[in-house]
Amino acid sequence: MRETEIIGQPYELAVTREDGRIVEVRITAVGDGGELTAETISQAHRALSDRLRQEEFRARRSSQREASRSALEALKAASTDKITDAYLAHLAAAYVAILDGASGVEARGVMSILATATGRSASTVKMHVVKARKEGFLTETGGGKAGGDLTDKARKLTESAE
Repeated sequence: MRETEIIGQPYELAVTREDGRIVEVRITAVGDGGELTAETISQAHRALSDRLRQEEFRARRSSQREASRSALEALKAASTDKITDAYLAHLAAAYVAILDGASGVEARGVMSILATATGRSASTVKMHVVKARKEGFLTETGGGKAGGDLTDKARKLTESAE
């Protein structure tokens, strides 16, 4: 499907998309005596670039939120009274997904989010994240820093549970 979005004044910037892909950009002078100068073309370019960056940011945030939501649901399902490899793998996956979508301020609340999902205290969950890291479900970051990546070992366990 082809749709055109018009962004206006002092020029008309028409962005045509097909199946979400940009296939055409047209800049047209508007108003009495409208003229495209180097400055108006530059303004149109900046306006389009800013808009595309915002769209990409929103899409990325939406995707990250969905990944976090999905990982938390899987963690809830894997949570039992016992600390199993499946639980540690899902804990690591949820931890990484939440951190990937979090700003620095939000990152401080990761343990609280995981604690709520598992029904455990934040300090217990923190110890479980350390255990997940030691048992090879989460890569090392060094110096007690937050973060890390999911390991292949964790990926295999989380994918087999899906």
